[in-house]
Amino acid sequence: MKSAWRWTLPFALAGAAALALSPGCHRRPSRGPEWVGHIPAACEAAVSIQAGWALEEPRFQAILARYPEAEQSLELILKKASIAPRTETGRITLYVMGGGKGPAFLLRFGGFRNPDALGEALSQAFPREGALETRGSSHPLMVVLDAGQTHIRAVTDTDRSLWVGDLGTLAELLNSTPRTDPTLARAAEWIDPEAPLQAYVNGRKLGARAQETLGTGAPHLPEGIRTLLWTARPLPGASYRLELALAGEREGIRQVVPWLEKFVALATSVGGSSRPAPELSQSSDRAVLRCQLSEAQLKAILERLGSPGTRP
Repeated sequence: MKSAWRWTLPFALAGAAALALSPGCHRRPSRGPEWVGHIPAACEAAVSIQAGWALEEPRFQAILARYPEAEQSLELILKKASIAPRTETGRITLYVMGGGKGPAFLLRFGGFRNPDALGEALSQAFPREGALETRGSSHPLMVVLDAGQTHIRAVTDTDRSLWVGDLGTLAELLNSTPRTDPTLARAAEWIDPEAPLQAYVNGRKLGARAQETLGTGAPHLPEGIRTLLWTARPLPGASYRLELALAGEREGIRQVVPWLEKFVALATSVGGSSRPAPELSQSSDRAVLRCQLSEAQLKAILERLGSPGTRP
């Protein structure tokens, strides 16, 4: 069986290959990336990218292309609202949703420099169509795209974040609460909240849609792993800083740690003295791996290592 590890780490590296940001290092616990705090309860997986790279990063574009309505909606919003992604401070996040019969995605524009101006630009660029009434609040709807039986709308929530999706998914979002799982908070504490490319996998709800979206083969997480987060940041010298954080039950962590230890040993052997040594931190409910590798080194390690639970 193919494993999430076989696609998670390669995707993290390849997904950042086109980025050209300065190096960064994050060691102290944080509250985690802002977008993680808005993960919907029904979300199976998510990919988040700095707005300045959303239209240029080929891996993000490849994922987005699997959801034509999301791809068209993003292009329309950036064009009609005259948004210049390169000058923005926010992130664009694609949430892969489970269940339902409509388009299984939500797009979120969060952390933008001036969310009020963004909302005003959209209200002028797209026609209004009623509102969603939720929890005593009224959220005006903007018509983004109508394609056959699919009706994509945009709405601003109480945090002034812009959400884009079909009516049913938006209604469910605004009437529900974000995912509340202590394992998510534990994993998010030790990843770089500013990393250009970030992703999330819900170990409890890794359905077919998320599998199709995030990689080839059938991703698989060991029983007991509830949350997986990774980040990728390019560094000088054609290398990349990767972080992989997992959290869940004690048995799940126990199963993945040997695989991570083997990865660290192989990464150490190819890293050389000029690069920082790989780091592996663990506790009863969490494991975090940080390393700096080139794409060729990463591929060689994964070919040698195989999947968790298999012999190299």
